[in-house]
Amino acid sequence: MRRGRRFSVMLLAGLILLGAGLAGLLSESGLVQYAFLPSRDQETDYLSLLKDCRSAMGESFPLLTLHAQKNQVTLSAGDLTQSEICLYLTGPSWNEVNPRRLLAGRPVSNAEAERGDQVIVLDQETAFRFFGEEDPIGKTVSLGDTKLEVIGVAVHSRRIGETGSRAAWAPLGTVKDPDLMVLSAPACSDSSLLSSFRTHAEESFGTGTLISLPKEKTAAAMLPRIAAIVFALMLLKRWITWLTGFLRRKVNLVREESRRRYAARLIPFALAQFLPVVLLLALTIGAGYLLAAFAMEPIRIFPEYVPESLGNFAAWGSRFWDLTAAAASPVSLKTPELAEIQFYSGLIRWGTVLALLGIALLHFRKPTIEQP
Repeated sequence: MRRGRRFSVMLLAGLILLGAGLAGLLSESGLVQYAFLPSRDQETDYLSLLKDCRSAMGESFPLLTLHAQKNQVTLSAGDLTQSEICLYLTGPSWNEVNPRRLLAGRPVSNAEAERGDQVIVLDQETAFRFFGEEDPIGKTVSLGDTKLEVIGVAVHSRRIGETGSRAAWAPLGTVKDPDLMVLSAPACSDSSLLSSFRTHAEESFGTGTLISLPKEKTAAAMLPRIAAIVFALMLLKRWITWLTGFLRRKVNLVREESRRRYAARLIPFALAQFLPVVLLLALTIGAGYLLAAFAMEPIRIFPEYVPESLGNFAAWGSRFWDLTAAAASPVSLKTPELAEIQFYSGLIRWGTVLALLGIALLHFRKPTIEQP
C-alpha cells in the first residue's frame, strides 16, 4: 500500500470514530445526577427523603426523581430463568425524566412507585424468553421469594454502563440492597444551581458524586471543538482576504465608471455593485458572531473555571485548587449515563487525533514519482 493510501485510511478511520462518538453523545440525555451508595440501614425511607429534598429545592428542579440500580439480578417464570438482569428500581416521576418506548402495557406509575407495589416492566428479550408469543401482561415473574406482576414490556438495548445484558424496571423498595442510588433531574439552563442541587442532595442523602451530563458531553467534545474553531478561523481569514479583494475590484470598477457617467447615473450603478459586498459583509459578521459564541460556550457551561476577578492572581490560584480538590475525591461514583459518555469521549479523542494526523501527513508528504 502506498504511503498516501495509508494516510487516507488513517483519516477515514479517524472520521468514522469521530462520527460514531459524536452521534453517541447526541443520543445521551441532558440530566444532572447525584449518585450515592444506599444506607446500611435497610429501613431508610427514601421516598420521604425525596419529598424533603423536593421541598428544599423548590421550583428549581420540578422534575426530581430517585431510582436505585441492582446489577446481576435473576428473574424466573416457571422453570425458566433469566440472569444478568440490570434491575432499575424507580421512584415517582422517573418515567417523565427517563421516558422509554413501550411495546406493550404501561410503565410503573407514580402511585405504584410511592406504594411500592409488586409490579415489574420487562425488556422485550426477557419477556419473550419467559412467555414466547403469549401476552405477558398480567403474568407473574419471581424475584427470589417475591412475586411480581408484569405490567409492561419496554424496548431496551444494552448500554455501555450496564453490567447486565437485560433490564427490568420495578418500584423503589422492591429490592432492599441495591448497588447504587441516583437522584436525577433535567439539567437547568442556570448552571449556578448545580451547587444548590449538590448541597440539598448531600443534606438529604449523604455523601455522593455530582454528575452534570451536559458538562460531561461538552468536555467530551472539547478536542474536536478546538480543531473546528482553528479550522473555521483559517477559513474565515481566507474568506476575509477574498472579500477584501472583491471590494477592491468593485471600488475600482465604480471609479472607472465615474469617469464616463454623471452622478445621477453613477449612484444606481454604485449601489448595484456594492450591494453584494454589503450582504457578504453582513454574512461574514454573522459567521464571526456564531464562531465566537461557539468558542465561548464552554465558559458558560463551566463557570467554575473562571474566577469572578480575571485580574486577581489569587482568585485564579484559589479556583485552581478548588477544581483540583474536586477532581482528587477519593470516592467517585459512576452512573451508566456517565460511563457511556466517557466511552464516546474516548472514541472522539482517538478519532480526532487520527483525523488530524492523517490530514497533516497528507498535507506534508512528499510527492512520489511514478517509475516508468
